[in-house]
Order: sequence, then structure tokens, then C-alpha cells
Amino acid sequence: MADAREKIVVSERHIKLSPRTCATCGQPFHGWGRQRFCTVSCQRRWDYLQHADARRARRRERYQVQKRATARVREGGE
Repeated sequence: MADAREKIVVSERHIKLSPRTCATCGQPFHGWGRQRFCTVSCQRRWDYLQHADARRARRRERYQVQKRATARVREGGE
């Protein structure tokens, strides 16, 4: 027999799905609300592409700092 404190809750949501096209890959899918992407991977790919320049700039800056630090070590060691 089930414990008296256990409760089973069933909930149904009726969401109207509409045909959409993924903003990243162009695949058709059925989405709801303001959904723009067919999968999470497409959403992440879009985000990556939108911020690619900023990521490259940060990486370039870290590389230059590392390069200067390496050059200072070499000058001091020689």
C-alpha cells in the first residue's frame, strides 16, 4: 500500500505549436512562443557566431600578454 503522504500530480499544458524555421540551420520545425532554434545546439552555434569577434579579440589579447611575458623571461635568462 502507498504511503499516505505520497501524492501523484498530473499536469497537462496545451501549447499551440506553429511552423517555424531555425535561425541557424534553416530547418523547419514546430515551435511555440518566440522560439527561434530547432535544437539547443543550434542556439549555441548562433550565440558562438554572434560573439566570435569578441572571443577572437580576447584570445588575441591573452596571446599578446603571454608572448610579452615569455619574451621577458628569455631576455632575463640569457
